[in-house]
Amino acid sequence: MQLDSSPDPELQVQHELHLRKAEKVRANLNSTKDTAYTADMCFTFDLQKTLLTPSISTGAAYCKRQIGHT
Repeated sequence: MQLDSSPDPELQVQHELHLRKAEKVRANLNSTKDTAYTADMCFTFDLQKTLLTPSISTGAAYCKRQIGHT
């Protein structure tokens, strides 16, 4: 978005650098995929539901705080 709003040469250089790094990472990932063993396994877990922190909405906390102060 910054590139669209201002033609700053420094932003264009940073964007080009970002694109080159992304392409290098993609190439590395693809070469790793080609050389990976079929016996290798990868497991991913979504542990967000196991967090012990309470989840309250901001609106509910705000309303309860207002009731306690009156």
